[in-house]
Amino acid sequence: MSGRPPATSRALARAVLERVEASGAFANRALSAALDRAPEMGAAERGLATELVYGVLRRQARLDRAL
Repeated sequence: MSGRPPATSRALARAVLERVEASGAFANRALSAALDRAPEMGAAERGLATELVYGVLRRQARLDRAL
């Protein structure tokens, strides 16, 4: 991720997941860095981004099979 931070929790989660997939980044570090770059994001939005990232990674094998 570079430049402006994503404006929504969904965009932030997508950017973090892309970084994890493309460069093998550790999800916890990539998510923490992305959230640090988005201080204006409220607690609920931050929580949603966190759940989206970790939820997708937890269910990645099932999602891959389904797709």
